[in-house]
Formats: sequence, C-alpha cells, structure tokens
Amino acid sequence: MKLGFDARGYAFEAGLDVLRQGYASASKALADDIERVRYAHAVYDASPEFIGERDDEGNILWEQGTILTMEQETVEEALEALRKAFVLAAYHHWERAIRAYTGSDQNAKYRQLVARAERKGIPAVPDMAKVYRLANTLKHNSGHHGEVLFELWRSLFGPFFNARPDSDWYRAISLSDDDIEQVMRIIEAAGPKVWPHGRPFPLSVSEL
Repeated sequence: MKLGFDARGYAFEAGLDVLRQGYASASKALADDIERVRYAHAVYDASPEFIGERDDEGNILWEQGTILTMEQETVEEALEALRKAFVLAAYHHWERAIRAYTGSDQNAKYRQLVARAERKGIPAVPDMAKVYRLANTLKHNSGHHGEVLFELWRSLFGPFFNARPDSDWYRAISLSDDDIEQVMRIIEAAGPKVWPHGRPFPLSVSEL
C-alpha cells in the first residue's frame, strides 16, 4: 500500500513556503523604501529650495539630491543582494531535503542527488540545472558555473555583458521578482511532495 502523506515532503514544501513569505515581506519593505526615496527626490527636484552646503567660494560640498540618489542606489543594491540570498537559501533547502530523502552524505554531487532522488520517485526537473548553476555562480562567483549559466539563462545578464573567465559573475547577475518566483517553482517541482500520489480528499472547505 502506498502511503499518501509524506512528512518529509511536508517539511520541504512548508519550508519553501516560509522562504517565499519571508522574501515577499523583505522585498516589499525594500521596494517601499525605494519608492519613498524616489518620491522625496522628485519633491526636492521640484522645489526651488537648496538643501546642502557650500564652501567659501560657493562650490557645493554636498546637496540633498545627491544624498537621495546615493540612498536609492544603496537600497536597490540591498534588494538585489536580498534576491541573491534567497536563491541560495532556497537551493540549499532543496539540497538538504534531497540529501536527507536519499540518505546521501555531504560529498554527494548535484547530479548524484538528482539521480538518487529520481530512483526514490522524485521526477527530475530539467530546469533545476539552471538553478544549480545560478546558486553556485552566486556562492562562488565562479566562472566555471557562470559560463554555463550564461548559456542556460542569458536573461539574467545585461545585454552588454561580455562573459569572460575573470568576470565578476556575482555582480553581473540581475534578478527580478519574477526570476525569484521562477526559481521557487522549479525548486518546488524538484523536491519531495507532501502528497506524492495526489491528495486523497479535500483538506479544507475551500477545496470542496
């Protein structure tokens, strides 16, 4: 008899949901901050008032518009770093789950984990190779992984990016909210399922 409910699948899916919710909350806070700074900048630009400091000769030492530009750039960089951190967190969540599910030790490589998971009934997801390359490019700033990622997922790189072994791969990658959601969907599909054989019955009134 096949068991319908898998506690390991539940732990994996619930953990991924927590990561999704954490990303949504954190990214919204930073996005709201960016909009706040943009609005403050627009208000300042529309005002005739100068806020800043000049030296004795009238040269500007600092000015509010420049400060606001720097603040916006700082928050935008923080949002980009947040997205990359959540990619790594989600990938490592998958990796730990598959190691536990297949009884693999820390020396098992990505391809071994995928093959062992497939033997345990978890279908291989071809797009998971993109997430694997993305995570390792971010983690190691690796040209080895980066060059493969560039071929697999070119939209993560700017149109003028020139792939070289000495490229700063971490900074070259630019992620959007849609990219993060795609990563989450791929990882979810590649992991253990709470109901591997389908839900046997509705779990709530909303599912009736």
